[in-house]
Amino acid sequence: MTVQLSTNLGWMAAAIPSLADEPLSKNHPRGCLYVAARSESIGASMANQLKLLSLSCRKTEDATGMDDIFLRVNGVTRWSGRITDGQTVDITSIDTIVYGDDQDVRIELYERDVEGDDFLGFNSVSNYPAGVPFFLQYSLDEADYTIKATLLT
Repeated sequence: MTVQLSTNLGWMAAAIPSLADEPLSKNHPRGCLYVAARSESIGASMANQLKLLSLSCRKTEDATGMDDIFLRVNGVTRWSGRITDGQTVDITSIDTIVYGDDQDVRIELYERDVEGDDFLGFNSVSNYPAGVPFFLQYSLDEADYTIKATLLT
């Protein structure tokens, strides 16, 4: 049995002889089964590494007192804490986020509230220059927050 490997846009495809009588499509040779795998699973260098550095509050969502903030990355809560006007907190304790070139990372910010959590906004991160800090703004529901982040090299 012969296995042919090729890479294309971060994917690896292996053509493995099968018992199929008909081609899988007009672009694939007859009698081959194609198996695809993400390049990250084989250790390719196509992955980006996003590091969240700090969260700054210019204006809280609550009219009085501190905001009880939580941050979600791709739907998973990764950080929470209390913050007030003019404060900047270090969020480097959040694990580095690894994602592929063809993926976006969705970062959402919420303020925990007894009547229901307040959605302060989201940003999608894909490609930024590595090593250069960039800023993500969150300003829904009368709040004003900024996340400082960078892509690691």
